[in-house]
Amino acid sequence: TGPRNTVVQITLMDGTVLEADSVVCTVPLGILKRKTISFDPPLPTPKQQAIERLGIGLLNKCTLSFPHVFWQDSDFLGLAEDEHSYLVLNGATFTDNPVLLFMFGGEFAHEIEKWTDTEIVTDCLRILSRICGCQVPEPTDYHTTRWGREQYSRMAFTFIPPGVDGAAELRAMGEPVLNSIGNVPALMFAGEHTTFFHPSTIHGAFFSGIREAYRL
Repeated sequence: TGPRNTVVQITLMDGTVLEADSVVCTVPLGILKRKTISFDPPLPTPKQQAIERLGIGLLNKCTLSFPHVFWQDSDFLGLAEDEHSYLVLNGATFTDNPVLLFMFGGEFAHEIEKWTDTEIVTDCLRILSRICGCQVPEPTDYHTTRWGREQYSRMAFTFIPPGVDGAAELRAMGEPVLNSIGNVPALMFAGEHTTFFHPSTIHGAFFSGIREAYRL
């Protein structure tokens, strides 16, 4: 029993048990939806309903670094084909480095997770050649994401489906679970899926962490 007369236990995969007065849960909504983490006692009904009702979206990326800038001076580049659309962020505008960031959304984000890194990079270079109308040099480095396959994420961002009261569900996600006395937060939640003001963003997740730090 801690100084506030409450104990929260966390059982890890290897059976190790950790104890704390309070816990801040930053598990992504994609993991909460899969129910791979169990809560005993169960989470309050409003929070369970929020987990069920809020949607999870997917956005994958491929970052390419080049020896020098050879594309036009624009914040964004893009190309739409019959089946796929490409949105490209010009990293040189924001970092002064010859970097381009390809973003893949919708069904394409799911499809591209089945591709190899080589296939993704090759396709990006093909699109870039069409956008720029020139021979594209080989990238010096690259990085790809597959957020849907990340075992600790299974998603990229939270969204509000049609017909869902987003304000109510996001607020429910941010509500703490109080201890048995009823006046001390035993289990708190942070992350982009727990904030009404900046959901689906990195800064929203950051601010939610500050919110829970003050609550703690």
